[in-house]
Amino acid sequence: MWPSLEAAPPQRQPLTTRASSVCPLLHLAQRSRRLRRLSLASLSLLIGAAACDKDTLVAAPVPTQSPEPVKHRVRAERVIFASNRGAGGNYNLYMMTTAGDSVRQLTHYPEGDFWPADISPDGKRLLFYRFDDSNLINYIGILDFDKEPPSKPLAIGYSGAFMPDGQSFVFTHHFFNDGLGYDGIMRYDLRDSTQQQLTAEGAHSYWPDVSPDGQWICYNMIANFNTGASRLILMRPDGSGQRFLTPEHVSNRAQGGRFAPDGRYIYFTYNNATAGYHLYRATVVGDTLVRVLKAPDYRGYDSPFPDPSGARLYFKSGSYNQAEIVSIRSDGSDYKLLTNNRYGDDMPVVGIVEYLEE
Repeated sequence: MWPSLEAAPPQRQPLTTRASSVCPLLHLAQRSRRLRRLSLASLSLLIGAAACDKDTLVAAPVPTQSPEPVKHRVRAERVIFASNRGAGGNYNLYMMTTAGDSVRQLTHYPEGDFWPADISPDGKRLLFYRFDDSNLINYIGILDFDKEPPSKPLAIGYSGAFMPDGQSFVFTHHFFNDGLGYDGIMRYDLRDSTQQQLTAEGAHSYWPDVSPDGQWICYNMIANFNTGASRLILMRPDGSGQRFLTPEHVSNRAQGGRFAPDGRYIYFTYNNATAGYHLYRATVVGDTLVRVLKAPDYRGYDSPFPDPSGARLYFKSGSYNQAEIVSIRSDGSDYKLLTNNRYGDDMPVVGIVEYLEE
């Protein structure tokens, strides 16, 4: 038998007085010994079924959020190159595996051309330069792989390489004077933002690289400005001890020298007036030149860059805007085409890179 509602002693109600007075069924449910065993969820369903006042009990919506993408740190050997495959047709920086897959765009700028120069010893930064279309000047800067956009321009210049400690780098600076001016090799100290000129004025020196032990700098010097003939030169980090690495010739061009990881050899491109650019190797001690790969046509090969092990070379094959990235063994065998498209892929640099990836 239900007990008399009038005789019920006053109790503290879990719901509001307004809810109990508006909904008799709710009041009965509070007094029923059987219904008191129900869970709050069951009681809510009962209240809804009895068509109580809408303010009696309102279920708050549970917000749903997409989980944040999980990023993990990657440290692996990668190829960084310039390509005009993006929107706008200008060159931006890209990264891919040494097999040519997993291509990732690093910069997304609609104007100006971005070119890689070198990967820092710790693998976390990229030395690069940008050609500014508005004033026809190259600016050199540093890209942190975990950040975008790159740093503000550090200096007017192009090409270059890090010193082994990663605290400074060498690069090519154009000196403006009467006439066309000239290019010279500079050293930039990242600790105090100072610059030091290493080559003589008016010598037309460019494209420097640094030996793994930091004891030598290799660069090109134009020997004959009328024909464009150039030679490779070695010098000490302070600009002293200069000596020629390739022989003098009226029209031959030796350029783009890069040290092998063991420091024994320098890989570069070499051509003459009747043939394309061939890949060559020169010994640092002595003057022995060895052709690694013969150019198949007048376009030839350019910008060789050895991998950290020294087992393979990466370089550009073809002409501007129609170039591809190629890999071979250091002896010239095992030719592999890493990119193959209608765009221009150029200036590969290779090294161990550390970055965040989703």
